[in-house]
Amino acid sequence: MTTKTRDITFMPSGTLRSRNISGLLAVAVCGLLVALTAPSARACVIAGDCDAFAPPTEPVVLRPIFNAWLNGPTAIPNGTLHGGVSLAFDQVANNWSFGYSFEGLSNFCCPADLTIRMKFGGSNDNLALVFNGTSFAWDATQVFYDPNNGLGGLELAMHPVTGASLCTHNAGTADGAWSFGDDMTCVLDLCALPLGDGGRFNAQADIRAQGALDVYVQDDTAVDCISLCHDTCIKGPAVSAWGLGALALLLLSGVALKFGRRRAAA
Repeated sequence: MTTKTRDITFMPSGTLRSRNISGLLAVAVCGLLVALTAPSARACVIAGDCDAFAPPTEPVVLRPIFNAWLNGPTAIPNGTLHGGVSLAFDQVANNWSFGYSFEGLSNFCCPADLTIRMKFGGSNDNLALVFNGTSFAWDATQVFYDPNNGLGGLELAMHPVTGASLCTHNAGTADGAWSFGDDMTCVLDLCALPLGDGGRFNAQADIRAQGALDVYVQDDTAVDCISLCHDTCIKGPAVSAWGLGALALLLLSGVALKFGRRRAAA
């Protein structure tokens, strides 16, 4: 009987172990990249009660840097006329500005929409977003300014993609004039805010830099409620349990790989 034989090559134990660990290392790197780049669930926050301006009023929240600008002792009109207090939600008054800050937005990402319901009581008001200590990243006067009409053009603005109107009238007439008693709900794409030259402004970088979205409404216009919906992006190293686990596996795999090579060499 003929016996078949074959040569068997034995590898040092460290070699096989090193190859296995290399595979684990690749998996760890892929897991870490996924954990640090994948967006989390969409977040939505509502400020104020969406009750069509029904009493009682609801208080506002302002981060310190915005509050100092809006309500400081020399701020006009809140500091000089109203004791350093912002207009509240649902509150209707003349010469009294509204402000609100959405905070905790350092991981803010597009797509993102801001929905705000307003009732007009004056002639030349403004809407501005994202305060940086001295100015706002975007304001409606850059686009729609008319010294006798204020936000009138906002009601006629169109979404750059869908072509739909940015604002819906709840009361009053969509006649291009922001008139006394007009009540409208506007949905602003924070990643494509309209500019006067026909371009679009993406507020993502400014919001992330401030970690907040400040909303300023001047100063005869009441605000019923505001909602903010946005994606969140993971930012920085090891920001999730997935990321921490993958990073730990990556480090341990590197140590084990080095140890296995030393044993193989011995």
